[in-house]
Amino acid sequence: MQRKQPLEHGDRKYQLIMQPDNNLVLYMTRDGYTSVLWSSNSYTTMGSMSKLIAQNDGNMVIYRNGIPTWNTNKTVNFHVNDPHMKLQLFSRKGTLITPGYRMKFVLGGNNQNLNDVFQVDFD
Repeated sequence: MQRKQPLEHGDRKYQLIMQPDNNLVLYMTRDGYTSVLWSSNSYTTMGSMSKLIAQNDGNMVIYRNGIPTWNTNKTVNFHVNDPHMKLQLFSRKGTLITPGYRMKFVLGGNNQNLNDVFQVDFD
């Protein structure tokens, strides 16, 4: 998946976007309608663009002008080599599970998943 390229599954498209208002938002588009599945709720006034950084301590942070404005508050007690972000889509089904989907945004590194930034369940 490349930058600004949506994750597509069936008739749905998912896109995680860092908006100009400093808010990180996961959108789903289906049948021409777009809805918000998750948001960092880190709105600020317009200005310079923010950056989402996967750090070597296992924390994921939104920076604006070098100042942290949001973070996961999830760190690990070791150095993370090659920190990176993953958007994962799972199908939920089973006799005791309501059918639907689960989307996870994960911080990875050291050849493993380290922290779930968020997960959201939906139909």
